[in-house]
Amino acid sequence: MRTGWDWLVIAVAYLGYAFLYVGLLLHTSSQDRNKVLRKYSYPHAFLLLAGLLPFYFIPVFLGTVGQVAWLAGGLLVALGCWEILLQIRRRGGGSRKRKGVEWPAHPFLQTCRQPDPARGINSQGFRGADIGRPKSAGTYRIFLQGDSAFENEWNPYQESLAGVLESRLTGRCETAIEVQNAAVAWHSTQHALIDYLFRLQEFKPDLVILCHAMNDLYRGFSAPGVTLPGTSYQSDYSHFWAVLAPIIQEHETGRPWEVPLKMGKLARQYLYSDWRPQPWGGSFLEYFCGPALRETEFTEFPSIGAFERNLRSIVEIYRLKGSDVILATQPSLYKDNMTEAELRRIGIPQRYVREGNRIASIATMKRGMDAFNNVIRRIANEFHCGFVDLEPLVPKTIDHFANDVHYTVLSNRLIGEALSDYVISRKHVIVAETMGAQSQ
Repeated sequence: MRTGWDWLVIAVAYLGYAFLYVGLLLHTSSQDRNKVLRKYSYPHAFLLLAGLLPFYFIPVFLGTVGQVAWLAGGLLVALGCWEILLQIRRRGGGSRKRKGVEWPAHPFLQTCRQPDPARGINSQGFRGADIGRPKSAGTYRIFLQGDSAFENEWNPYQESLAGVLESRLTGRCETAIEVQNAAVAWHSTQHALIDYLFRLQEFKPDLVILCHAMNDLYRGFSAPGVTLPGTSYQSDYSHFWAVLAPIIQEHETGRPWEVPLKMGKLARQYLYSDWRPQPWGGSFLEYFCGPALRETEFTEFPSIGAFERNLRSIVEIYRLKGSDVILATQPSLYKDNMTEAELRRIGIPQRYVREGNRIASIATMKRGMDAFNNVIRRIANEFHCGFVDLEPLVPKTIDHFANDVHYTVLSNRLIGEALSDYVISRKHVIVAETMGAQSQ
């Protein structure tokens, strides 16, 4: 016979398991029309069906206090072993990547790319074929600078916007063409300027195509996880440590427990995503007990002045060093009346464009991107430098955007074609006579 304590244990077990199961129910894993209810991927749907079985077996395997004690003890031991392994991995350096940073981190650029042929990164740390510092005679060398959207790391190089640009120019020009993608995730116009002055100029680029807006926009905010606690906006971006912020904070306050953070990440990815706004970072308990994110209309973008200052310096200095410049506006998915599927692609406001639990609304993001792109247009007009207006070129659909600002292969093709057409139209390179005759 079960005692009252046994029935209490069964009830608690049911409640705990029901909490996890309902969390999985309230998580959308796929919006594909061919998936289950346009909501669940097939593995997710199978997991939900299989997850019904424990409701039957809980009284069998967790029917007494003793059984629960053994299970709880085993679970604690497993979590303890997991924590020990994670701490050993961290102290030993783990992989080359840690918290999104590729080691060695750069003292001024924060993060930079290390050679990795599997990811299309050459020995110089650029995406593209290997090049030498002395440029061959008759070669026209093009560098791209920008953020993760322009970097396009998730696409094979041939399908990236830089690959499309290179293949189109190579096919249409008699000049030898070299294209190097020096764009890096997390970088802003300030990083671009530093990178050019102390690295890129040594390669004597004839042309630099630069596309920045989003990363400068969110540097106007002090989002937790990418800035240090208690800091506020600084015009030299010294408040914003990006992926290095948790490491610096860890140095000051000590190492956090890894398992609660891992469990928090799993919860954010798989539990209650339809119901709760998704904060970035934090433990399992912080995800459920912390303040919910609240959409806010921000009226000012503090970093827009620094953005304009940096762009002016870029055009002036690059030209002084012998590189022509093309500025490009940055496309984004933000628009009025976004669909539910499109809204699910949005993640930057929750992570970076926020103050505490106040996150920028879609209207704020659209207004901000318009404002920063207008600065690009004005600077290009003022300095009479090259300019490609990419923002209206890319349709604001989920076929063209993987998320807020990152492109799909369709967008890469549109952008690569637009840039190559503009480079040729400006007579930066010599078009082969045969191609010229075909186009007449």
